[in-house]
Amino acid sequence: MNTGRVKTIDVRLPAYLRVSNLFQETTHRMSKEVLEKMVADYLSRQFPVSVFSWQGGEPTLCGLDFFREAVYNSR
Repeated sequence: MNTGRVKTIDVRLPAYLRVSNLFQETTHRMSKEVLEKMVADYLSRQFPVSVFSWQGGEPTLCGLDFFREAVYNSR
């Protein structure tokens, strides 16, 4: 492990290699189908207040249309 600011995971770790082999694509984005199901499943629990939030680079990586879709699915 490297605790520096830039690199936090040593890609030679066996667990990381096993998980990284699952992904054939170079970009990993939540599909519209998964987003729709996630929102529907969460809202079906009928909490008094439901909040969706994202952190980090998601807004930049996913783009505005992704979040428009999230809002649309929450209505």
